[in-house]
Amino acid sequence: MTFSSSISVIVKWEHQRREILVTEGDSVDKIDQTIFEAFGLQPYDNLYEYQVQFYHQQYKTFIYLYEKTSDEFQKLVHELSIRSANHTKGKEWCLMVVPKMAQVI
Repeated sequence: MTFSSSISVIVKWEHQRREILVTEGDSVDKIDQTIFEAFGLQPYDNLYEYQVQFYHQQYKTFIYLYEKTSDEFQKLVHELSIRSANHTKGKEWCLMVVPKMAQVI
């Protein structure tokens, strides 16, 4: 039997904040859907304009959450799930929704 831990994180989108529950093993699509529901949006409203970021402890910055970084995010969720509830004030407890940046080639 596999046990999946859940954590509550704060999602920051412009000037709004919402708390969501993230479970170990949640896909990027599932996390996106949870964020849309928390903000009362229809699925995929403005999806092409925004990107979810999480705080990467090693890089000390927020990085985009997508399929290639989802393993790193899952490690973070696992680490946070085993921490004491007293340590819930760091950047790693937040997700940010930011406008996608155009690539410069």
